[in-house]
Amino acid sequence: MVIQAQGALSGGNAIISLVMPSSAGTYTLGLVPGVTGAQGATLSVGGALLWSADTTNGNGSLTLTSLSATKATGTYFLSLAPIVVTGATGTRVVASGVFDVNF
Repeated sequence: MVIQAQGALSGGNAIISLVMPSSAGTYTLGLVPGVTGAQGATLSVGGALLWSADTTNGNGSLTLTSLSATKATGTYFLSLAPIVVTGATGTRVVASGVFDVNF
């Protein structure tokens, strides 16, 4: 499951996509040695520039407080590395992300 949040930043709209785990708990995002299929996140600004915390770039954590068939709640911290081929530069940090999503 992927949860997306949209907001405004200088440079255009920003979309954060979080790959969600299947059960409550705290998960490391990004490069996790020895872990296949680690959770990840992507930040898209203006539809073209991309930053990521996945198995090769960036890092962070996701705490999934509750998950049901109709709702997910939790928090996240992201330190997103630029995907240089998109023109993105510098690290982007989301220090206190919160989600409360109904499906």
